Amino acid sequence: MTTIQILITLLIISIMLNGLALWFIRSLLSKLLFVSNNLGEVNEVMTSFAEHVEGVYSMETFYGDQTLQGLLEHSRLVVEMIGEFNEIYVIADGYGNLGDAEEEGEVSDGEET
Repeated sequence: MTTIQILITLLIISIMLNGLALWFIRSLLSKLLFVSNNLGEVNEVMTSFAEHVEGVYSMETFYGDQTLQGLLEHSRLVVEMIGEFNEIYVIADGYGNLGDAEEEGEVSDGEET
């Protein structure tokens, strides 16, 4: 084999590997976007649940109930843990808005074309 044939073979292999890597990265990013969107919804639901449990716990009938107090503490802990992932949700939400902007014909500086 000549040097040119070896280089062409390596170029073809490189192009195929780069294409495979791009496909893999795209699939990973789409999964991350899906998870982050659902994480935002879970955060909203858990915050609402924690507020509801706190409202029930503050009623005179249930005030001081150890079971509800444990449930209230647990719901606060879950909301706090989900809140730690809020940065991922905010980042992915920005990318979701970029897709909407491209469909509307906006450019990156915010001016319409």
